[in-house]
Amino acid sequence: MKSLLQAGSYALVVLGFALGLTQAVSMVAVAQSPANPPAAAAAPDKPPVLTVKEQSVVRYPSLEPMDTILVYFADPKQPLAYPVFDAVNQAVNNDHWDCLSPDFYQVQIVDSPPRNPPRKVGIRDIAAAGLDMRTGKPFSGCDGAGDPGSISLILSSRVGSKDKLQVTIYHDKEHKNVLAQSDGTLTLSSSKQFTSSGTMQSQPGEALTNGKSRDVGQMTLALADTDLFRGSPLNFYAKSTDLFSTDERDSKSAFLATFGAQRDLVTRVYSPVQLEERIQGNQVATNLSAVTSLSVSLLMPWSRSAPVFNNSAISAPLAPQLALAGLYTHRIHQLVTAKSPLLSVDDFSLNPTFSVSSITVPATCKVFAWLGKMGQPKPPAPAPGAPAAPAPSPSPYCVGSTIDLGAWYLPLDLTTAKTQRFEGYGDASILLPLAGFGMFSRLFPYMTSSDPVKTQIQIKYSDSVNAANNYARSRGWSFGFLALK
Repeated sequence: MKSLLQAGSYALVVLGFALGLTQAVSMVAVAQSPANPPAAAAAPDKPPVLTVKEQSVVRYPSLEPMDTILVYFADPKQPLAYPVFDAVNQAVNNDHWDCLSPDFYQVQIVDSPPRNPPRKVGIRDIAAAGLDMRTGKPFSGCDGAGDPGSISLILSSRVGSKDKLQVTIYHDKEHKNVLAQSDGTLTLSSSKQFTSSGTMQSQPGEALTNGKSRDVGQMTLALADTDLFRGSPLNFYAKSTDLFSTDERDSKSAFLATFGAQRDLVTRVYSPVQLEERIQGNQVATNLSAVTSLSVSLLMPWSRSAPVFNNSAISAPLAPQLALAGLYTHRIHQLVTAKSPLLSVDDFSLNPTFSVSSITVPATCKVFAWLGKMGQPKPPAPAPGAPAAPAPSPSPYCVGSTIDLGAWYLPLDLTTAKTQRFEGYGDASILLPLAGFGMFSRLFPYMTSSDPVKTQIQIKYSDSVNAANNYARSRGWSFGFLALK
């Protein structure tokens, strides 16, 4: 009897173990069934998508477009809802991070199929946009308590107009941790190998080479191929800058054909050394010279010039440019007049210059916003109880200005007082974007579309010295129409 009880107890234990094992297996099977898949590991957070767009900036007086990208740290309409805004404000808490240092940015070309390594584009300078509302002064950095809403990346080399660009901001100089990244679809429509510009203007009381003056019409034409041999360690280029007048005796008439090569001294700063060969003269070649030029230029770092050229009164996305050229001139023909004496056949000169491009006056943007509404029907009044219409975006059009100052020092040529010759010159322009006038935008949609610097009304005062016409001097106002392509 005892043996039977022991055998029954063992059987119950085995049966219970078997039932427990079966239930555990069934629970595991249910947990792994398609209707209940296992929980996947959390994916790492992707960096926020960076909003970028092309920015129109041209260098004066050459009117050469510069490749510039506007990077948004905040959405102008909803700054607090833009995820990049939070990422930037977290990054500025790190002492090593600097939003105006090229070390924390990368611009690369998105190729299809991808290249290894990818093609990268150098960054020449970074400019903060706008004013700090707390102080009324331009931003000089990011401090996490009122950062600039956007910055401008000024590229150190031209890219193709069909190249797709991706902008990346990093937490570190080693480019290991991404802070934000654009979608890689940006193209720069103004980034063309061949560029041109033209100005048609009236010049009242223009000085003539015969000592008289009269009202004339003038046309300035500039053509440039900015990269003749792609892939070369030197940038070879060819350009022509000409001014044609309705009177061949116009003291400003000139043609200048140039072939040159350049290379930056410092990759992070616009500092090209240029060697050029030029043929220059007036429009009828009564003055004609061959010129060899060696020059060095420097685009001042934006952070150094920002207090003067980016404040509550004026805004300049491009820093001032300094240049010094040494020129050897061989004169083939000379037109000698009462105001342009005979010069040395083989001559030497120095030409220092200072120019400022793309200065805008923020206070005038509201004027263009009002002008853009002229002739347009008033929007319908909102229905009772309907939400208020969003505030209009700021006008992209403002009054612009450019400044060009320089001098010619000719140590081999003497004045009538037997002193060495030194001729200073300068001009300043007021630029009114044609697209800012609503009437013109509707009448000439192609001429005024998309780019505010594409077509402009130009009002200029100049005290000029024409090196192509024996340094003939003329002064006065001119009124014209400027078009870039």
